[in-house]
Amino acid sequence: MGNKINKSQILDRLKEAYNLAGNSELARFLGVAPNTITNWYKRNSIDYDLVFTKCVDIDLTWLITGKESKLAKEKTSSLLFPENTKTNETTKELINKICDLSAENAILKKENEELRELHKKTGRKTNISIPMVAEQKIDYVKEQNKK
Repeated sequence: MGNKINKSQILDRLKEAYNLAGNSELARFLGVAPNTITNWYKRNSIDYDLVFTKCVDIDLTWLITGKESKLAKEKTSSLLFPENTKTNETTKELINKICDLSAENAILKKENEELRELHKKTGRKTNISIPMVAEQKIDYVKEQNKK
């Protein structure tokens, strides 16, 4: 069996990489509630999809193991856009948009799950469907991105 990954160290490395002072700043950066970060520490768990979509400029080997270089921007950039190929700005913009949408999708999935749990707990009947709430959230996020 392999070694168990210490998720607390991953969270600590995230704070180090982005100069975040504490759990609340990390929560803001990832777009989750502060108690989510606290729970990740307590349960030694982490939402890898969310972290990986938000932290594209960090070397994943460093993030998980603490080894290698912290920054992966040069490495990623040279893999995606080799200097000997002519990549137009539209392609770069599309790749950046895909990364942004992936991060947004991870956040929305988490929020939808929280809404489902809240709906189950309250047992209230509503005319608002979960997809409708998600659409409203997407519209809100798009508006925020325009600012």
